[in-house]
Amino acid sequence: MEFRQRSHVGHPSAADIELVDVLLTNLEHKLQPLQDKLHDHKGRKAQTSLKAYVGYAILNEMAGNRSTTMAITAVARGLSRDVRLRWNDTSPEQSYKRLTTILHRSAKILAETTTGFDEFVTGLFEAQLDATGIDFGDAVSFDGTVTRSAAVLHFRDPTEAEREANLKQGRNPDKMVALGKDPDARHGHYPSKEGTTKYAFGYEAHIACPVPTTQDQDMPIVASALAFQPNSTTNRPAIRDLLIGRRRYKTVIFDGGYDFKDESSFQEFLNHGIAPIFDPRSTLRRGTTSSNGKLIVDGDEFCPSMPERFLDLKSMADHRSEEERIEMEAKYDERAKYMMARVSYDEERVRSMCPALEGKVACTQRPASMNIADPNVPEVTPPSSLPKCCIQKTTSTKVELLRRSRQGRRPYGTTEWGRLYRQRNRIESYNSLIKYNIGNFAERAWTRVFGRCKVGFFFTFKMLAANVRSIDNFFYDRQ
Repeated sequence: MEFRQRSHVGHPSAADIELVDVLLTNLEHKLQPLQDKLHDHKGRKAQTSLKAYVGYAILNEMAGNRSTTMAITAVARGLSRDVRLRWNDTSPEQSYKRLTTILHRSAKILAETTTGFDEFVTGLFEAQLDATGIDFGDAVSFDGTVTRSAAVLHFRDPTEAEREANLKQGRNPDKMVALGKDPDARHGHYPSKEGTTKYAFGYEAHIACPVPTTQDQDMPIVASALAFQPNSTTNRPAIRDLLIGRRRYKTVIFDGGYDFKDESSFQEFLNHGIAPIFDPRSTLRRGTTSSNGKLIVDGDEFCPSMPERFLDLKSMADHRSEEERIEMEAKYDERAKYMMARVSYDEERVRSMCPALEGKVACTQRPASMNIADPNVPEVTPPSSLPKCCIQKTTSTKVELLRRSRQGRRPYGTTEWGRLYRQRNRIESYNSLIKYNIGNFAERAWTRVFGRCKVGFFFTFKMLAANVRSIDNFFYDRQ
């Protein structure tokens, strides 16, 4: 993919059309399977190609216009006949009805399966990034943002079952139930800038953004995956199933708030060879337990002879200066030497072995470790009454005791963990990009269509446009 000229927000320029034209060429193999299914009830093929429709919609977003079919129609009519024909659009003058039909048919086909839409649009993002020639690595950060529906809201009294459900979840049992014309939209919460929880009727867009894993890895801030689902306070984010199913990433980074939606997802990531990185909240880090003699601190297993000064280190979530952060990371790095080496894990148990067997510490109970001539390897004295972890080669621990850790092979708080976790800011920057720097954000009435797939299509166009801008500026700045 070549980028020759910086483009600016405004009306679609020649440079914008050129960028989108190159993008459509790279996406054509992803669009074609859906294009082949676009027939009406009489078996007639669509008169407008999906390729052209996507091109018009992306240009509309790059121009900062509203995300409506009428606005997309205006963009289509403003393009030359040569451009339209190059995008396989055989209609010289585009009509509102034809573009609407394309949207309805595509949404209907992709709505037949639960993950069909998410898989399709994520394939578009991946094809877009693959065409740039940039190495985006195998690590992503993900987060969610709320898209409010344009549907008219009504409220009704809760049923008895809904009252009981609210009580179990610690909510007001008399809270009114929101209803709207959008059949797929739901009423759920979202965090506000003021730090309070607000409620919105609409959808959750969970977005994944590639992040660098080494200091010399240079890449633009773009999106690589999207899971679009009804807004909810309890539903499990579909982005987890999507990332596991893609088998493309080895590391995922997210905030601790996702932990409250589904406790089993950390284990699912690990079971599929994906290392999760997150910052457990301070309320989840309290207490020290044990298993077969192993100390369990911050959800990780440690040698029972670990010095007491490492039992209660401060949380990395606290705001601190650069010097304090480096000092804290050095302490966590030192503590990581006493961590039990993980051998295997499944849905019920995690099996680990003594750090002396891995050469991280020197212990008289493991004679081979005493032969390590390295001043950085600490020496420990085994307990007078030897526990199982000091006698057996491996011991197992129940998964629920370690639910706080799940940091893969990057222990919480260490320098390597901190370097990766700070990359989570990329997804925050991307959310800001589509909210403030790429025209009209997806707030209430940003589009008039209803349904998960239809609204999701418009959100996808916005993200594809944001990716184009970001990639274009990335290459321009490095010329």
